[in-house]
Amino acid sequence: MGEPAILKKFGRPTHLVTHRSADTWVADFEITIPRKPLPLFIPARLKLAYGYWTEADGSEVLFSRDYKPLWRLTDGRNPERLQPWLWIDKVEHEWFWDDTNTPWRSPRRLQEEERRLHEFGVVALPKLADILPDIVFNKMTKDVRSAVDLMARREDTEAIETFVGWTRYPSVRSVKRVKVVPEYH
Repeated sequence: MGEPAILKKFGRPTHLVTHRSADTWVADFEITIPRKPLPLFIPARLKLAYGYWTEADGSEVLFSRDYKPLWRLTDGRNPERLQPWLWIDKVEHEWFWDDTNTPWRSPRRLQEEERRLHEFGVVALPKLADILPDIVFNKMTKDVRSAVDLMARREDTEAIETFVGWTRYPSVRSVKRVKVVPEYH
């Protein structure tokens, strides 16, 4: 469809990273390799805000299409780059767009969403974009969630493992650290 992609694995099926997905599967005959390589791109779902959560103190947290925190916006302060595994206590939420008008379907919409970030004072990439190498090269990461969990295990020694195996993290504000001792029956 003329969309840029990063080739993860050529074959049947061929695996690609696109703006839409961290692991798109297509037939090998459905891709076209340009004569001149395209510049590397950061998939839009790793850098654009899908919406925002409002916290109790009035701060707003921009979140990605995968509901990962990107930036905290607080009046009078520069945007705060957030770890994508943080749990945000929210009191409200709003979305900027939906799946019928995604920014990756239109260059104009992509520019609008990039302009929105600039208006918020965001002039850098969010921490979430740092998972791109794991998405492309690590066979254990199939989606954004698994790549974020891998990043968290490497970078956050305070991680909490839940009973279903997903990693969940405490709120970023003030957290009282407690040692959890498993009970044996």
